[in-house]
Amino acid sequence: MIFYLSPPREYVNSDFNLDNLFKTRSSGTSGKVLPIYVDSEAIIIDTLQGIRQFYLQSEGKYSKEDILVHIYTVPWWVDSIEGDYQTVFISSLISPEKIAQILRDIQPEIISLYPSNLKSLLPYLVDQQIKRNLYLIVVHSEMSSREERRLYSDIIGVPVLDEYSSEELTRIALELPCGHYHICEDTVRLDVLDPDTLKPINKGTGLAVATNLLNIAMPFIRYFQGDYISVEEEKKCNINWRQIEKVEGRVNDSFLTKYGKEIPAGTLLDITYRMMFDTGINIKEFSLIQKDYNLVLLKIYDPELQNSQEKIDLLVKKLKELLSTTFGYSVEVNLEFSESPLIKLGVSKRRVIVRDLQNK
Repeated sequence: MIFYLSPPREYVNSDFNLDNLFKTRSSGTSGKVLPIYVDSEAIIIDTLQGIRQFYLQSEGKYSKEDILVHIYTVPWWVDSIEGDYQTVFISSLISPEKIAQILRDIQPEIISLYPSNLKSLLPYLVDQQIKRNLYLIVVHSEMSSREERRLYSDIIGVPVLDEYSSEELTRIALELPCGHYHICEDTVRLDVLDPDTLKPINKGTGLAVATNLLNIAMPFIRYFQGDYISVEEEKKCNINWRQIEKVEGRVNDSFLTKYGKEIPAGTLLDITYRMMFDTGINIKEFSLIQKDYNLVLLKIYDPELQNSQEKIDLLVKKLKELLSTTFGYSVEVNLEFSESPLIKLGVSKRRVIVRDLQNK
């Protein structure tokens, strides 16, 4: 289990040269940041498994001519496979109105995005121009219930299914049209552990621990994902992968603008990701707290960063720029350092995005 950010070389397979690897990072819903190095073979296999994912979740509809839209922070490594299976990236940091206009122009077959971004786009996804070719929406990275997804599906008129995944472990389990979550057994080895004894359980709710079977450049072995998973007796199904019953994600707040507009948690997490991506500065742990309609507090635990005023100023400047663009007006950013870790061992439900608007 990786708890704190250390020099990346400590986690990278010594057979690999860092200069030949692809770099991403996990900030995610835990608020703990980790640089991740990926080898090219893992990216190729992951891309091919992505095709399989959408084929399975669409009940075989997904074909090489279809367009898949990822509404996310940064683009995927490739945008097609020799011209087939094209993917289009739309930044989740722009307004729902602008995203909707791009979707009208593209008219995709599949959309992949955060549940909170889907919620903000819901009024636009009933547009027949956007829905012209649409037959599947996949949500990921945040908690959403089956009831929520069914409601969204009824409103939009296409299936809305879940993808349980993370930067560290890639695809972990997929919600398929059969109604079951199936573990991607050639991608991860997933176990569910009793939270007290840390022994595997076959029924009930426990901690997710998994091994990434793809990325040998930076191995994640018996990695505690920080989520709780429910398992029950497996139901009869024509998919042979093992089943899990339910994924318990982490719940975060949304922010509100002075005009009453809601900024989804997924967009705010993307902003923190983009802040670190653009500045090249990794933060060990953070929380983002809205104190007023035009004031956001960035709370950080990172003793090394605390001694670099240049990096602090750069982070505040970039975060202010990104928040102001998303809110539609100037937003001030205060930065506060914590003397102790924000994340306690065994505590997996801490909110990273917090709305603290007193009496509003």
